[in-house]
Amino acid sequence: MTLILLAYGKLNGAALWPEAAQAHPMKAIVLLLFLASISGGVPLLIYFQGLHLTRASTAGYFEMMQTLAAVCITWGFFHAILHPHQVVAAIVLIAAVAMVHHIQQQVEPH
Repeated sequence: MTLILLAYGKLNGAALWPEAAQAHPMKAIVLLLFLASISGGVPLLIYFQGLHLTRASTAGYFEMMQTLAAVCITWGFFHAILHPHQVVAAIVLIAAVAMVHHIQQQVEPH
């Protein structure tokens, strides 16, 4: 992204900061750090704790489920149309996660 901004001549403070941020730079920086920690830091802490408690095989399938969740949110909240191949892919993905869970339950000692 830095190279693209440089190529377009937009790698300067005036182009990168809106007027409101330029008027209150300290407030903008504090709010930017706050936004980064809320939207990035806290979810990453939860994510890595989940990885610590989950098998790698299960975590891999749930990583793929993020895409399914994004498609469902887009469909449910923004009324985007789901194409047939998206529905088939979702069903295959859910079936794969269910099969992995089923096999893990059989392998684990009770």
